[in-house]
Amino acid sequence: MGLNVIAPPVEEPVPIEDIKADLRVSHSDDDAQLTRLTGEAREWVEQRVQRELALKTWQFTIDYFPEAEIVLPHRPINSVVSVKYDNAAGFEETMPAGAYYLDNASEPGWLFPVTAWPATLDAVNAVRITYMAGYGDPALVPSALKSAVTLMVQELYDGPDGGRQARINDLMQNYYLMVA
Repeated sequence: MGLNVIAPPVEEPVPIEDIKADLRVSHSDDDAQLTRLTGEAREWVEQRVQRELALKTWQFTIDYFPEAEIVLPHRPINSVVSVKYDNAAGFEETMPAGAYYLDNASEPGWLFPVTAWPATLDAVNAVRITYMAGYGDPALVPSALKSAVTLMVQELYDGPDGGRQARINDLMQNYYLMVA
């Protein structure tokens, strides 16, 4: 089983202008650093709450189709781009979108065959599912998680502060409970 980001986020859930306003930074000297720290902070929050805040394209690789559903290992799942597999003869095929169903209302998301999954070559990495995970619109990212990202940027930019760390954990507490 493999899991790789094949297209990183195009935009961060918290714009650099908002980060600068919250940190009371009025100059542009540190924009590159703040942009980098915003990405680091977002990834830090994503790892702890097990949610993709920024929309990314992933490829999930498995050796064969299971009997029933495939659990996609991110939340929230935005859409499936493609389901490709090596058929029994060893040729790559792409399943038509109407041959599978994405349940992205559930978390984590599930991918179901409409009838049955096709037979695959008996080989490693014979099935490749490309999908997008994360919030499609930064406005849909929960405000508590945006605040956690902002506070983490401040932590990285200004240095450690115990009170700030406690506030970050408070903001993410409900999301910790969702994955426990």
